[in-house]
Amino acid sequence: MTNREQQAFPTINLLLSLLLLLAVAGGGNGEEEGFRAGRSLLAAGRNSVTSIVDRKFQQPVHNDGEPLPARDPNEPLKISDNLTIEQIAHVLLANYDNHHRPMKTPGAPTVVEINMYIQSFGSISVIDMDYTLDIMLRQKWVDPRLKFTGYQHTLSLSYLKQQIWIPDLFFRNSKYGFLHEITTPNYLIWLQFDGTITFSQKLTVKLSCPMQLWNFPMDTQFCPLEIGSYGFPLRDLEFAWMKNRSAVSLNRQMLLNEFEMPSVNTSSCQKAYNATGQFACLFVQFKLVRKFGFYLIYTYLPSILIVTISWISFWIDHKSGARQDYFGAAVDSGTDDAIRSHYA
Repeated sequence: MTNREQQAFPTINLLLSLLLLLAVAGGGNGEEEGFRAGRSLLAAGRNSVTSIVDRKFQQPVHNDGEPLPARDPNEPLKISDNLTIEQIAHVLLANYDNHHRPMKTPGAPTVVEINMYIQSFGSISVIDMDYTLDIMLRQKWVDPRLKFTGYQHTLSLSYLKQQIWIPDLFFRNSKYGFLHEITTPNYLIWLQFDGTITFSQKLTVKLSCPMQLWNFPMDTQFCPLEIGSYGFPLRDLEFAWMKNRSAVSLNRQMLLNEFEMPSVNTSSCQKAYNATGQFACLFVQFKLVRKFGFYLIYTYLPSILIVTISWISFWIDHKSGARQDYFGAAVDSGTDDAIRSHYA
C-alpha cells in the first residue's frame, strides 16, 4: 500500500473493522461463515477506498488530457505555454514543504533582499514618542525548489500565500500595524523562472521614536525603523538591502506640517540575545528637522504682538481709564485665543 493510501485510511480502517465485527456477530450459519463474510466485506471496502484515493491523487494532466511531467525537486521543472497557472502551481508544489526555508546549498543561509517605498508620514507625536508610516514593503528571495523552464511569463501566486515559505519579517520597534485590505488584501506574490519570489505588501505601522526636546522648537529628531526575523537566527536567515534600486525611497509629493522633508540613512545590524543567539536586522534612520517658520508664525509672532499691545496701555494718559481698560481687555482676549488655538 502506498503512503498516500495510508494517509487516507486511518478513519476508514476503523469503520471497516466495525463492519467486520458486525458481520461476525451476525453470521447466522456459524462463526466460520461469519469470519469469511467479514473478510470479504473488508476486502471489498479496501478496493473501493483504493480506487477513490487513486482518483483523488492521480497525476495532473494537460488541457488535452496528457499527464503533466513528474516533478524532480533537484531540477527545474520543464513546462510549456499551453498549461494553466493552476496546473503549473500544482506540479511545482507537489513535493513542496513550506515549513522548511529554501537553501541554494545545504546549510547555507537564506538571503532576503528588501526595499521599501514610504507613501506618507502620519502623525508624529511628541507626547507618545512615536510616528506612523504608510509603506510599500517588498521582499525578494530565491527558492530553488520552484525553478522552472519553458514558460516565458511571471507566475502570480498570491492565492498560494499559505502554501509557500515566506520570511517571518517583523518591525522590532513597532507599537502596532496592519495590512491594508481595501478593496482586497493589498499584497502580491510573483514567481520568476529562476525561482525568484517577489513579495510586496502595503502596510501601516506605528513605530516608537525616542525624542530629545531640549532645543524645541528648533530641534532635530532621529526616528529609527528596525526590521528583523522573529524566529530564524543569523545562520539561517539574512536580510540585505536591494542593490539594484534604492533601499528606501520617499514620496516627494508628501508634505509635513511641522517638519521638513525627511532624509534617510540605511544600514545593516545584528541583534544578539543570550538565550537565542544572533539575529540579522536592517536599520533605517529618518532625520526630521522641525520647521522653525511654523512656530514663528503660530507661536512667536502672536506672543510678540500680545506683549507689544500690552505696552501701549503704559503710554496712555493715566487719566484715560476707559482706554486702559479697553486695551487690557483686548490683551486678555488675544491671549486666550492664542492659548486655545495652540492646544486645540
